[in-house]
Amino acid sequence: MTEDPNINTDKNFIITEAGRCVACSLCLPHCPTYQLTQLETESPRGRIFLLSAMASGQLPATDHLNELIHRCLLCRACETHCPSSVSFARLMDKGRHLLRQKLPAASLKNRVTGKSIDFFLRNPEWIRVATRFTWLLPLLPKPGKQDKDRKLTDYLASKQQHRRWQTEYSAAVTGKQVSLFLGCVSRSMDGRTLDDAIYVLNRIGFSVIIPPQQSCCGALCLHAGREEEAIRMMQRNIHAFAATATPVIHTASGCGMSLVAYKDYLSDKGFSSRIGEVSYFIDSHWPDALNLSAGKLIALLHTPCSMENSTTDTNAPFRLLSRFTNIDLRPINSPYSCCGAAGTKMLTDYKVSSSLRQPVLDQITHEMPDVVLSSNIGCALHLSEGLRKAGIDIPVRHPISLVADILRDQHL
Repeated sequence: MTEDPNINTDKNFIITEAGRCVACSLCLPHCPTYQLTQLETESPRGRIFLLSAMASGQLPATDHLNELIHRCLLCRACETHCPSSVSFARLMDKGRHLLRQKLPAASLKNRVTGKSIDFFLRNPEWIRVATRFTWLLPLLPKPGKQDKDRKLTDYLASKQQHRRWQTEYSAAVTGKQVSLFLGCVSRSMDGRTLDDAIYVLNRIGFSVIIPPQQSCCGALCLHAGREEEAIRMMQRNIHAFAATATPVIHTASGCGMSLVAYKDYLSDKGFSSRIGEVSYFIDSHWPDALNLSAGKLIALLHTPCSMENSTTDTNAPFRLLSRFTNIDLRPINSPYSCCGAAGTKMLTDYKVSSSLRQPVLDQITHEMPDVVLSSNIGCALHLSEGLRKAGIDIPVRHPISLVADILRDQHL
């Protein structure tokens, strides 16, 4: 019987890429799950060995193996310290895709759940509709073991804006344009940040185009082993943004890491090269004559792993905010390279995600800043939930929202 070509493609990629690993262990001190457990199976080296053994037929695909591989956070800290430049994130994605094909068919419940997630990610406007009915969540049955102190509604922003976006927001001085990538979670749960990004871009002279056909970036599907669905989302976004050659700006570093990688999966017609992180773009185009001061405040700046371990300029938010006097800007330091949000990890593995988050919460509660800043929506939701659970009323916002507030306060 001839094996599925997709399975052979995944196997060949895994075996080739895993073969580049020299098992030097330089990645181990930087892996959050290894730091927590000190288990080899929770390390990049261990996961590479497991996937290589499965792809070469030495190890069967099992539910236990699937669980071990999915415990990786995909923070990519290992990649930045790998002397062999192993593409660990792609290796994990291919491994999860292979496991999804080799394991027995999922239960009806899991298939329905998967199709529902796929629908919402491909049609983000429906997430806004669904969030209007979060009052029903406490009434729904909760099968399986649950964290009695944990509420899904704690992850929702206290104030949300559910509306349709215009296709263009014109600056007072026309001539310069950018396109804005909304993202599925950001547009449904963090409309304020997107509004603030549009406002600041307009203020520095850029009109903002929002293609209505855009979709989820595809990261959540890709990391769940649903490569075909992810590629369809990539194709939809490439087509949606093809009408212009403008820079494509994003406000979520997790989306940005995915968008710049489209070229690794298909011919993206230069789309990946157009991607820009909002703080970097605005700082790079900030008018020289625009010197402002902010009201006195202490801000803790969190750098997401999707920003730290990518090609994004990690210092861009700090540089941008340093333009304003009176802001006491302090970095968040953690012994782990990830806060634990990790896409859907904060929902599916609360023990690990909350353990990784705790040092960040400890610093926040020790320094008691006026605001916490993060450039990724998932991290912001995760930190917000932890602060609310601890009864601490400190907002977690995007750096660009603070910039927007300063501009509005000075009526510019």
